[in-house]
Parts: sequence; C-alpha cells; structure tokens
Amino acid sequence: MVSTSSTPWGRVREISVTEIPAVTHRPAAVWEALGWELALRLECTPRKFALEVSFEDAYAAQCAYAALCKFFPKHVGKGAVKITRRSGGPVLFIRRGKNWVTHRVL
Repeated sequence: MVSTSSTPWGRVREISVTEIPAVTHRPAAVWEALGWELALRLECTPRKFALEVSFEDAYAAQCAYAALCKFFPKHVGKGAVKITRRSGGPVLFIRRGKNWVTHRVL
C-alpha cells in the first residue's frame, strides 16, 4: 500500500483480534509519532479489537516493530501493548496487552 500522507505508515484501522493472520531508514521521531498515535487510538479501541498498521515494505515494518517494542514499555508501560508481526510482511498488529490500564493519561 502506498502512503498518501506525509507519514511513512498507511492507514490504521480496527479489526477483530481473530482477524490477525498467523525501505529506507526513518528517524526515531517518526516511529515515536506513530507510537503516540497508536497509544491514543488504543484508548478508544474496544479490547476485542486490534489495530492493523500497513507499511510500504517489510523493511519499514521491521524498523517500526523494533522501535515500537522499545517505545511502548517506556511510555505506556511494560506489558500494556502487544505488537504482532506475521510472516515478515509489511503489516503490524497492535492490541491492548494484559497490563493495559483504561483511562490512563497519555
């Protein structure tokens, strides 16, 4: 999917957790901006749903995955967010983890 905005990720949408299937270097600030957007979206996403984030290529998805795995424990809390990447494709699935606290102040 080609991104039509000024951000390196494509659209973010809510999906049922049951739907989760078995580039160039970006500055850390780009992935931090994505992390904050996803954290805010998770606030409004029901627990039975996840967020699907698509990228232009698998390398961008891998970079985002690595950065978000560091971002969420630091800024949202350890175990608060679960990130899944299936079969090395250009998609990440983000959902609330077991330590998610609702109505947190972000």
